[in-house]
Amino acid sequence: KHWLNVMVHPDNSLSFFNDTTNEVAPSNQELSQYCLRVFKTDFKRSHTALENLRQSGYVAIDRYSSYLIVDVGRIGLQYNPGHAHADTLSFELSIHGKRALVNSGISTYEINKERSWQRGTSAHNTVSIDNQDSSEVWSSFRVARRAKTFDLKVIDKPNQISVSCSHDGYKRLRGSPVHTRLWKLNSNSLKIEDKISGVFSIAKARYYFHPDITIKLDELKKCGKAYISQDLLFKFEIKNGYGYVDESLHYPSFEEKEPNKCLIIECVDKEACLVLNWSEV
Repeated sequence: KHWLNVMVHPDNSLSFFNDTTNEVAPSNQELSQYCLRVFKTDFKRSHTALENLRQSGYVAIDRYSSYLIVDVGRIGLQYNPGHAHADTLSFELSIHGKRALVNSGISTYEINKERSWQRGTSAHNTVSIDNQDSSEVWSSFRVARRAKTFDLKVIDKPNQISVSCSHDGYKRLRGSPVHTRLWKLNSNSLKIEDKISGVFSIAKARYYFHPDITIKLDELKKCGKAYISQDLLFKFEIKNGYGYVDESLHYPSFEEKEPNKCLIIECVDKEACLVLNWSEV
Protein backbone atom coordinates (compact mmCIF):
# COMPACT_ATOMS: atom_id res chain seq x y z
CA LYS A 1 0.00 0.00 0.00
CA HIS A 2 2.62 2.54 1.04
CA TRP A 3 4.97 1.71 -1.84
CA LEU A 4 2.18 2.11 -4.41
CA ASN A 5 1.08 5.41 -2.90
CA VAL A 6 4.63 6.73 -3.25
CA MET A 7 5.02 5.52 -6.84
CA VAL A 8 1.86 7.15 -8.22
CA HIS A 9 1.64 10.81 -9.20
CA PRO A 10 -0.68 13.37 -7.56
CA ASP A 11 -3.34 12.63 -10.20
CA ASN A 12 -3.18 8.95 -9.09
CA SER A 13 -1.64 7.87 -12.40
CA LEU A 14 1.16 5.32 -12.46
CA SER A 15 4.79 6.29 -12.88
CA PHE A 16 6.33 4.52 -15.90
CA PHE A 17 9.44 2.68 -14.78
CA ASN A 18 10.22 -0.77 -16.22
CA ASP A 19 7.18 -2.63 -17.62
CA THR A 20 4.58 -0.45 -15.92
CA THR A 21 1.42 0.24 -17.94
CA ASN A 22 -2.23 1.12 -17.46
CA GLU A 23 -5.38 -1.00 -17.76
CA VAL A 24 -3.77 -4.32 -16.79
CA ALA A 25 -4.27 -4.30 -13.01
CA PRO A 26 -6.80 -2.37 -10.89
CA SER A 27 -6.07 1.34 -10.61
CA ASN A 28 -5.04 3.00 -7.37
CA GLN A 29 -8.58 4.40 -7.03
CA GLU A 30 -10.13 0.95 -7.50
CA LEU A 31 -7.78 -0.57 -4.94
CA SER A 32 -8.66 2.20 -2.52
CA GLN A 33 -12.37 1.52 -2.89
CA TYR A 34 -11.84 -2.24 -2.48
CA CYS A 35 -9.68 -1.75 0.60
CA LEU A 36 -12.31 0.47 2.17
CA ARG A 37 -15.12 -2.03 1.48
CA VAL A 38 -13.28 -5.13 2.67
CA PHE A 39 -10.88 -3.93 5.35
CA LYS A 40 -12.57 -0.66 6.40
CA THR A 41 -9.17 0.97 5.92
CA ASP A 42 -8.46 4.15 4.01
CA PHE A 43 -6.14 3.51 1.05
CA LYS A 44 -5.86 7.15 0.02
CA ARG A 45 -2.54 8.48 -1.19
CA SER A 46 -0.36 9.42 1.78
CA HIS A 47 3.38 9.65 2.37
CA THR A 48 6.05 11.95 3.74
CA ALA A 49 7.60 14.80 1.76
CA LEU A 50 10.77 12.76 1.16
CA GLU A 51 10.60 9.00 0.63
CA ASN A 52 13.69 6.86 0.08
CA LEU A 53 12.48 3.41 -0.99
CA ARG A 54 15.88 1.79 -0.53
CA GLN A 55 14.91 -1.80 -1.25
CA SER A 56 13.44 -1.00 -4.66
CA GLY A 57 15.79 1.87 -5.50
CA TYR A 58 13.48 4.87 -5.85
CA VAL A 59 13.43 8.29 -4.20
CA ALA A 60 10.27 10.41 -4.26
CA ILE A 61 9.98 14.08 -3.27
CA ASP A 62 6.64 15.79 -2.69
CA ARG A 63 7.50 19.43 -2.15
CA TYR A 64 7.55 22.88 -3.75
CA SER A 65 4.36 22.32 -5.84
CA SER A 66 6.04 19.35 -7.55
CA TYR A 67 6.28 15.58 -7.31
CA LEU A 68 9.58 14.01 -8.38
CA ILE A 69 10.32 10.27 -8.61
CA VAL A 70 13.88 9.21 -9.45
CA ASP A 71 15.29 5.76 -10.21
CA VAL A 72 18.55 5.27 -8.32
CA GLY A 73 18.53 1.49 -7.89
CA ARG A 74 19.80 -1.57 -9.70
CA ILE A 75 17.48 -3.12 -12.23
CA GLY A 76 15.57 -6.04 -10.84
CA LEU A 77 14.65 -8.42 -9.72
CA GLN A 78 18.27 -9.53 -10.03
CA TYR A 79 17.29 -13.20 -10.34
CA ASN A 80 14.39 -12.49 -12.74
CA PRO A 81 14.82 -9.14 -14.54
CA GLY A 82 12.55 -9.91 -17.50
CA HIS A 83 10.38 -6.83 -16.98
CA ALA A 84 13.34 -4.51 -16.40
CA HIS A 85 14.23 -1.55 -18.61
CA ALA A 86 17.56 0.16 -19.13
CA ASP A 87 16.19 3.20 -17.29
CA THR A 88 18.83 3.76 -14.60
CA LEU A 89 18.88 7.38 -13.31
CA SER A 90 15.66 8.22 -15.13
CA PHE A 91 12.88 10.18 -13.44
CA GLU A 92 9.33 11.47 -13.75
CA LEU A 93 7.95 14.84 -12.68
CA SER A 94 4.57 16.40 -11.95
CA ILE A 95 4.12 20.14 -11.40
CA HIS A 96 1.03 21.62 -9.73
CA GLY A 97 -0.55 18.16 -9.94
CA LYS A 98 -0.06 17.97 -13.73
CA ARG A 99 2.12 15.38 -15.45
CA ALA A 100 5.16 17.13 -16.91
CA LEU A 101 8.04 14.73 -17.74
CA VAL A 102 7.30 11.06 -18.34
CA ASN A 103 9.09 7.89 -19.38
CA SER A 104 7.74 6.45 -22.63
CA GLY A 105 5.84 3.39 -21.35
CA ILE A 106 5.17 0.09 -23.14
CA SER A 107 2.62 -1.16 -25.65
CA THR A 108 3.70 -4.73 -26.46
CA TYR A 109 5.50 -7.83 -25.22
CA GLU A 110 6.19 -9.05 -28.75
CA ILE A 111 9.79 -9.51 -29.89
CA ASN A 112 10.10 -6.53 -32.23
CA LYS A 113 11.80 -3.16 -32.70
CA GLU A 114 9.08 -1.35 -30.76
CA ARG A 115 9.60 -3.51 -27.69
CA SER A 116 13.38 -3.13 -27.94
CA TRP A 117 13.11 0.66 -28.11
CA GLN A 118 10.63 0.88 -25.23
CA ARG A 119 12.96 -1.09 -22.95
CA GLY A 120 16.04 0.84 -24.07
CA THR A 121 17.70 3.81 -22.44
CA SER A 122 16.69 6.20 -25.22
CA ALA A 123 12.99 5.83 -24.31
CA HIS A 124 13.56 7.24 -20.81
CA ASN A 125 14.44 10.52 -19.10
CA THR A 126 18.11 9.71 -18.67
CA VAL A 127 21.42 9.69 -20.59
CA SER A 128 22.49 7.35 -23.38
CA ILE A 129 26.16 7.10 -24.34
CA ASP A 130 27.34 6.25 -27.84
CA ASN A 131 23.81 5.09 -28.72
CA GLN A 132 24.06 2.18 -26.28
CA ASP A 133 21.77 1.06 -23.46
CA SER A 134 22.87 1.41 -19.84
CA SER A 135 21.92 -2.24 -19.30
CA GLU A 136 21.93 -4.76 -22.12
CA VAL A 137 18.24 -5.48 -22.67
CA TRP A 138 17.44 -7.83 -25.53
CA SER A 139 14.72 -10.08 -26.93
CA SER A 140 11.44 -9.38 -25.10
CA PHE A 141 12.40 -10.26 -21.51
CA ARG A 142 16.15 -10.79 -21.47
CA VAL A 143 18.93 -8.77 -19.81
CA ALA A 144 22.68 -9.33 -20.06
CA ARG A 145 25.19 -6.99 -18.41
CA ARG A 146 23.44 -4.67 -15.97
CA ALA A 147 24.06 -1.19 -14.62
CA LYS A 148 24.92 -0.96 -10.94
CA THR A 149 24.31 2.29 -9.06
CA PHE A 150 26.67 3.70 -6.43
CA ASP A 151 27.42 6.85 -4.38
CA LEU A 152 23.76 7.67 -3.73
CA LYS A 153 23.41 10.86 -1.68
CA VAL A 154 20.08 12.34 -0.55
CA ILE A 155 20.43 15.73 1.19
CA ASP A 156 17.43 17.50 2.70
CA LYS A 157 18.10 21.16 3.50
CA PRO A 158 15.52 23.76 4.60
CA ASN A 159 15.21 25.29 1.13
CA GLN A 160 16.51 22.54 -1.14
CA ILE A 161 16.51 18.78 -1.60
CA SER A 162 19.23 17.19 -3.70
CA VAL A 163 19.70 13.63 -4.93
CA SER A 164 22.87 12.45 -6.64
CA CYS A 165 23.90 9.03 -7.91
CA SER A 166 26.23 7.32 -10.40
CA HIS A 167 26.08 4.08 -12.36
CA ASP A 168 28.61 1.88 -14.13
CA GLY A 169 26.44 0.49 -16.93
CA TYR A 170 28.61 2.00 -19.65
CA LYS A 171 31.96 0.86 -18.25
CA ARG A 172 31.74 -2.14 -20.59
CA LEU A 173 32.28 0.30 -23.50
CA ARG A 174 35.68 1.34 -24.77
CA GLY A 175 36.71 4.32 -22.65
CA SER A 176 34.79 3.04 -19.56
CA PRO A 177 32.42 6.04 -19.18
CA VAL A 178 30.47 6.54 -15.95
CA HIS A 179 27.28 8.59 -15.72
CA THR A 180 26.63 10.77 -12.67
CA ARG A 181 23.37 12.70 -12.26
CA LEU A 182 22.37 15.36 -9.72
CA TRP A 183 18.82 16.59 -9.11
CA LYS A 184 18.40 19.86 -7.17
CA LEU A 185 14.83 20.74 -6.21
CA ASN A 186 14.14 24.23 -4.83
CA SER A 187 11.03 26.27 -4.06
CA ASN A 188 9.99 26.61 -7.72
CA SER A 189 12.73 24.98 -9.80
CA LEU A 190 14.44 21.71 -10.63
CA LYS A 191 18.00 21.51 -11.92
CA ILE A 192 19.26 18.29 -13.52
CA GLU A 193 23.03 18.09 -13.97
CA ASP A 194 24.71 15.25 -15.87
CA LYS A 195 28.42 14.52 -15.88
CA ILE A 196 30.20 11.77 -17.82
CA SER A 197 33.67 10.56 -16.92
CA GLY A 198 35.85 8.46 -19.19
CA VAL A 199 36.10 8.50 -22.98
CA PHE A 200 33.13 8.45 -25.37
CA SER A 201 31.96 9.96 -28.65
CA ILE A 202 28.49 11.30 -27.83
CA ALA A 203 26.17 11.44 -24.84
CA LYS A 204 22.54 12.54 -24.99
CA ALA A 205 20.17 13.43 -22.15
CA ARG A 206 16.51 12.99 -23.11
CA TYR A 207 13.46 14.61 -21.55
CA TYR A 208 10.05 13.35 -22.63
CA PHE A 209 7.08 15.69 -22.22
CA HIS A 210 3.64 14.34 -21.37
CA PRO A 211 1.38 14.18 -24.48
CA ASP A 212 -0.87 16.91 -23.02
CA ILE A 213 2.01 19.38 -23.10
CA THR A 214 2.92 21.65 -26.00
CA ILE A 215 6.32 23.34 -26.01
CA LYS A 216 7.93 26.34 -27.63
CA LEU A 217 11.70 26.63 -28.03
CA ASP A 218 13.41 29.95 -28.68
CA GLU A 219 15.48 30.59 -31.80
CA LEU A 220 18.75 29.97 -29.98
CA LYS A 221 17.42 26.61 -28.73
CA LYS A 222 18.44 27.45 -25.18
CA CYS A 223 15.14 28.38 -23.53
CA GLY A 224 11.58 27.15 -23.86
CA LYS A 225 8.10 27.13 -22.37
CA ALA A 226 5.73 24.23 -21.71
CA TYR A 227 1.95 24.69 -21.86
CA ILE A 228 -1.15 22.69 -20.97
CA SER A 229 -4.31 23.95 -22.70
CA GLN A 230 -2.55 27.26 -23.44
CA ASP A 231 -1.71 27.70 -19.74
CA LEU A 232 1.98 28.01 -18.92
CA LEU A 233 3.08 25.11 -16.72
CA PHE A 234 6.82 25.70 -16.59
CA LYS A 235 9.79 27.30 -18.33
CA PHE A 236 13.02 25.49 -19.08
CA GLU A 237 16.57 26.53 -19.89
CA ILE A 238 19.51 24.53 -21.19
CA LYS A 239 22.43 25.69 -19.06
CA ASN A 240 24.98 23.37 -20.62
CA GLY A 241 24.82 21.32 -23.80
CA TYR A 242 23.30 21.58 -27.26
CA GLY A 243 19.53 21.08 -27.36
CA TYR A 244 16.84 20.32 -29.91
CA VAL A 245 13.32 18.85 -29.95
CA ASP A 246 12.26 15.60 -31.63
CA GLU A 247 8.86 14.09 -32.32
CA SER A 248 8.22 10.94 -30.31
CA LEU A 249 5.53 8.59 -29.03
CA HIS A 250 4.15 7.89 -25.57
CA TYR A 251 2.63 4.47 -24.81
CA PRO A 252 0.03 4.68 -22.00
CA SER A 253 -1.14 1.05 -22.31
CA PHE A 254 -0.96 -2.00 -24.56
CA GLU A 255 -1.70 -1.31 -28.23
CA GLU A 256 -2.01 2.43 -27.56
CA LYS A 257 0.23 5.34 -28.49
CA GLU A 258 0.09 9.12 -28.38
CA PRO A 259 2.38 11.70 -29.98
CA ASN A 260 4.60 13.71 -27.67
CA LYS A 261 7.80 15.75 -27.73
CA CYS A 262 11.30 14.90 -26.59
CA LEU A 263 13.94 17.47 -25.67
CA ILE A 264 17.40 16.08 -26.44
CA ILE A 265 20.51 17.68 -24.97
CA GLU A 266 23.89 16.60 -26.31
CA CYS A 267 26.63 16.85 -23.70
CA VAL A 268 29.32 19.48 -24.22
CA ASP A 269 32.64 19.00 -22.40
CA LYS A 270 31.17 15.85 -20.83
CA GLU A 271 28.34 17.76 -19.16
CA ALA A 272 24.71 18.69 -19.69
CA CYS A 273 22.38 20.74 -17.52
CA LEU A 274 18.67 21.56 -17.71
CA VAL A 275 16.73 23.86 -15.36
CA LEU A 276 12.94 23.94 -15.05
CA ASN A 277 11.14 26.86 -13.39
CA TRP A 278 7.49 27.19 -12.42
CA SER A 279 5.37 29.68 -10.50
CA GLU A 280 4.54 29.14 -6.86
CA VAL A 281 0.92 28.72 -5.82
